[in-house]
Amino acid sequence: MRCKKLALLALVIASAAGANAVSVAFQIIQHDPADAGIRNSSYIIEESLFGFFFDKGVIVSNSPAAVSDGDDSAVFKKSLEEAREGDVDFFIEITGDYDSSQSANPEAALLENIQSVSWSIIDVGSGAAVHSGRKSPPAVSGIKNKKKGLADFAAGIAEDIYTFIRR
Repeated sequence: MRCKKLALLALVIASAAGANAVSVAFQIIQHDPADAGIRNSSYIIEESLFGFFFDKGVIVSNSPAAVSDGDDSAVFKKSLEEAREGDVDFFIEITGDYDSSQSANPEAALLENIQSVSWSIIDVGSGAAVHSGRKSPPAVSGIKNKKKGLADFAAGIAEDIYTFIRR
């Protein structure tokens, strides 16, 4: 009996040692000619990404969303250093390009105010970009719940990122 307990304990320890969770950190940078500060849309996307990765069992952290005039390197460099200090596997640079100049409600959290969202996945250990992508929001005419539409759009981005990091 004691031998069986020891074998079971060894099996549990071996399986726990063999399990390696992926860890990611990300930051959203907002490009916005309206200079509106950080939009609610960026916060909804951030929240959706965080929730998606957490639900998939990915260890996730993020740096605060920021607005940039186009030179993102300094902001991302600081966040990459934080990710390196946190010993995460991947750092994800996410850039949201906004244009609300033709919008009937430019301050609202609407898909129509987003031109595109692009991302780059950085292997923190090597510092090399290992994958990137870009998505534009779908046509918004049929979306009644604007927050859900933004969350679904962000979940599509998270799914693309997750597909890569789980390889």
